[in-house]
Amino acid sequence: MAVTAMILALSLPPGAPWHVIAAASAGAIVLARQLYGGLGHNIFNPAMVGYAIVLVSYPAAMDAWPPLLDGHTGATALTAFRYREGLTAAEAFRQNPAFGQFGGYGWEWANLAFAAGGLLLWRLRLVAWRVVAGFLVTLCVLALAFNDGGSSTGTGGPLLHLLSGGTLLAAFFVITDPVTHPGTRPGQWLFGALTAAISFVIRAWGGYPDGIAFAVLIGNAATPLIDRLFRRPNTGSKNANSA
Repeated sequence: MAVTAMILALSLPPGAPWHVIAAASAGAIVLARQLYGGLGHNIFNPAMVGYAIVLVSYPAAMDAWPPLLDGHTGATALTAFRYREGLTAAEAFRQNPAFGQFGGYGWEWANLAFAAGGLLLWRLRLVAWRVVAGFLVTLCVLALAFNDGGSSTGTGGPLLHLLSGGTLLAAFFVITDPVTHPGTRPGQWLFGALTAAISFVIRAWGGYPDGIAFAVLIGNAATPLIDRLFRRPNTGSKNANSA
């Protein structure tokens, strides 16, 4: 539960009302974990279940973040980029305080910190690196493929997608949950790629500026099928160290 609480705390806006935090916590612990039998039996990532519940239920509260450079509470960089009202990417970065040099203002450093922590986990063999690699490679490839040079209708380049929102938090600390991702090596590549593809599609053309939570839950739902497709001769418990 401590890991779930930490991920929720990092995902929710710091100024979220208490009832939003309570709803997210209840969804994560009660619905996603305890009703499935407790630790190790849940199908869906508990933190993402709680986050998705409040994202759908309280969209305004989930899009309001602390004061930016101009002293006013503002939207995240992904929201500002999605609804930039005809501005090119370069104009949006110059005019909106939600943006830093490469991604979201402040989010750039936060994502780099998440990456540093994630690399430490990888060095300690605590995460399935194929899940992370499949996610990051697919996200970058899609961002490059659909990047039109920064027009007013462009979907943004790889750096924007990597360094805005909770991309690297999700890559190293969410989708690597060993209970909810596939246990087979090829399945882990596919799971990471599938999660990234859904995230990018929602960011680029969906109804939400970010889609990582929904992508993770869809990937979790597909995990039994992916495991069946790549079933190993001797089935055993999932272990990131075996990856």
